[in-house]
Amino acid sequence: MQSLALLPFLPLPTGCHHPFPTPPMEPALAPLAASSSVALSLGLPGLNPADFEGLGVGIVSREPDAWIGLAVPALLPVLPAPTTQGLALNGLIFQLLPSGDAALDDLPLIDVLPPIDVLPGRDIFQESDALLLIGDLPLIDVLPGRDALPEGVLLEGSMLAALQPALTGSLAGSQFQPTAVFQSQGAVERLELSDRFQFSIPQSGVFTANLSSLSADADLRLIQDKNRNGQVDAGEILAWQWERGTQSESIRRFVDAGEYFVQVVNQTETAATYQLQTDFAPAAADPLKFSLAVSKRTGLEPLTPESLAAVERAAKYWENVITHSSFAAAQTLSVGLYGTQNPSDTFLAYAGPQSYRKTGGDRLLPASGVAVINMAYANQYNANPGYLELVMRHEFAHALGFGVAWERSGNALVSQGGATYRSDTYAGRAYGDLLGLSQGVAIPIDNERAHWQEAALDAELMTPRAESLGTATPLSQMSIASLRDLGWNVNYGAAEPFALGPSQLASLRLLELGNLWSLSNPPRLTPSSPR
Repeated sequence: MQSLALLPFLPLPTGCHHPFPTPPMEPALAPLAASSSVALSLGLPGLNPADFEGLGVGIVSREPDAWIGLAVPALLPVLPAPTTQGLALNGLIFQLLPSGDAALDDLPLIDVLPPIDVLPGRDIFQESDALLLIGDLPLIDVLPGRDALPEGVLLEGSMLAALQPALTGSLAGSQFQPTAVFQSQGAVERLELSDRFQFSIPQSGVFTANLSSLSADADLRLIQDKNRNGQVDAGEILAWQWERGTQSESIRRFVDAGEYFVQVVNQTETAATYQLQTDFAPAAADPLKFSLAVSKRTGLEPLTPESLAAVERAAKYWENVITHSSFAAAQTLSVGLYGTQNPSDTFLAYAGPQSYRKTGGDRLLPASGVAVINMAYANQYNANPGYLELVMRHEFAHALGFGVAWERSGNALVSQGGATYRSDTYAGRAYGDLLGLSQGVAIPIDNERAHWQEAALDAELMTPRAESLGTATPLSQMSIASLRDLGWNVNYGAAEPFALGPSQLASLRLLELGNLWSLSNPPRLTPSSPR
């Protein structure tokens, strides 16, 4: 799912104050009477309107002199239910409706949120005010010519913006390369968003690429279009390990024979010049292969073969997150798996490193680990092996050092006060991305200094409490970045869509955005057991 921005436009009813400039696309808007509505449907320059469903916006005014115009880029293939989604700004109610919906004539006035000031002490929109961002993946354009969030951004309910780099995009127009070894010097223009290079690899081997001489922030990704739909879908980014600013980036991945793409993605408001160099070394196996191997020990008898297979899948999951060994040779992280009977305890499982190995300097990485499953819940696991798989994904992250090694083995990733994970880290920068900021932000952690804080990150995979059966527990780029802080080589393309809800956002002070207003908290699923 893409994202949606609401942008200002002209004209407005005669005599109404309007401080906004006219953007490039200006739809006609007839004067509105109080408590009436209008539908708009637009596209954006450079996008194929046939790829997206049209959108409309219902505009309701309670005050005859309070008029706001909105242009709606048609970027959402699926709309949320119009009767349950809305936004109240300064006495106005905005509701999303399908373009041409007959219900526009009888749009009910639904107070989803109380009226609020646009900015504290000010009740007139100004050019610097952003109106609304919604969607599950981040925005390409917020206002024409800029992709930094202006001050005054408001996020509402389930229509919140997931402000982390999008995993989707088009591979159309890729430049064909005769081999996997090539170089290119160019610039990713603001409106082009990315440069794409297509090539074939005739045999298995190690593909590497380096992005250097950057004039602005750009990312480097290796992609395989597995379903051949011409789009970058979840699971198709094989290598992506970003840096911030103009620092060079490198990627490495062992690949089989097939067709691949390299993508250079602009992450700034201006053109980003770059130099790209790729290489390929044929090999039957990866000399730096990383594996997470489960060694079954005692106490596992209550688990069915299906449940044990779920544990194996959880281990395999991390082999797509960790792209290759951090040592000079292949690495197998062996995790001993045990079962224990603790009917009086509420824990589902626990895990951590058992031994460490030096990578260079004073830094150490786990060389082996141990994981223990509470067999008091064996019946539930056997009935729902997929749930056990999610539990063990969480636990195997601890075996990789998440939380356990933040303050050990040469690491100092927790602030001196102990309440937060440091902002000047890869994870801190990923958290800043979630907040729409261009800087690192300290991450709230739990009292045990082993997880993200439950209240702040809720259903993210690495919070301390397991969610109810059927609730998604996505792995965010932030958690992957924490593994990189420890010294692992990671693939951010393995991250799953994740966004902060209004209850988490409401208490945060967004330094670059000014103010974020406290919003109504949606019902929260009660987490089950601590992990």
